[in-house]
Amino acid sequence: MIQTFMHLRGGYGQPGFGNTFWGLLVDAACAGIIIWVVSGLIMWWRLPRLRTWGTIAVAARILSFTLLVGTL
Repeated sequence: MIQTFMHLRGGYGQPGFGNTFWGLLVDAACAGIIIWVVSGLIMWWRLPRLRTWGTIAVAARILSFTLLVGTL
C-alpha cells in the first residue's frame, strides 16, 4: 500500500499534535523560501554590475522550465 496521506491533507483542522506540527513545518518552509527569494531580489537590485548575470540566470531558468514542461 502506497502512503500518500500527507499529500491529501488541507489546513490545520486535522486532530492530533503531529498533524499540527507538520502544518507548522510546511508553513515555516514556505516562509523561508519566500524570504530567500525576496532577499535574492534585493541583493540583485543593489549590485548593478551583476544585474546582467542575474538577467541571464533568470532567462535560463525560464527557458529550462519551459523545456521541462514542454516535454511532459
